[in-house]
Amino acid sequence: VTNSNSTPIGRWDGIDEFVQSVSSGSFTAAAEKLGVSKSHVSKQVGRLEARLNARLLQRSTRNLALTDVGEILYRECLAISQQYDALESIVADLQNRPNGTLKLAINSRFGVQYMAGAIASFARLYPDISIQVHASYRDVDLIAEGFDLTIRYGDLDDSSLVARKLGGYTMSLYAAPAYWEKHGIPTTMAGLRSHNGLCPPDRHWHFSSADGTKKVRASGNWVSEDGTTLLAAAKEG
Repeated sequence: VTNSNSTPIGRWDGIDEFVQSVSSGSFTAAAEKLGVSKSHVSKQVGRLEARLNARLLQRSTRNLALTDVGEILYRECLAISQQYDALESIVADLQNRPNGTLKLAINSRFGVQYMAGAIASFARLYPDISIQVHASYRDVDLIAEGFDLTIRYGDLDDSSLVARKLGGYTMSLYAAPAYWEKHGIPTTMAGLRSHNGLCPPDRHWHFSSADGTKKVRASGNWVSEDGTTLLAAAKEG
């Protein structure tokens, strides 16, 4: 909809001025409530009547009186205006009180050992948030699988992700005393290749030194992504 000057007219234009004029009893009082001039209110109501092709108000020097059409429009618009005010209040409340669903991916062993308590505390703090926890040993694809957050350890391969470091850990090689007694203790990284290593899925161990990180291929016959499983196997020698 446009006026004679080709200026777009909103469907709600003039409604606030009309409703406030009726509620306040005059254009002057409506202008004070809306923080505009009396002439602005009068013009907006006049344009609304022209757009609807209907007389809404009977004007006199002392008061305003609704026509039959104006009374119907006022009643309906007042209800809509009140509903909109209620919606604004709901939206503001939602902004101040977090809610919705948080889909979280964590490492199985790390999640159970270190994150379960933190997640429970978060749930108590934000009871309107539903938390879906996916625990596994694989690195999920946050975008493709619809996750909001993942807690993992290791290098961050996807540089487009926003990450925050939560802590650090140190990994070392261990074996049961019975294994050392039977096979001897290796003194070099090259010597590890002759031992029955308990391997992660990529079958490599990573060592840090002054020269940087070095990778040694493990030749064991036991492979698992579960650290708890590897630890139990190591204890058995």
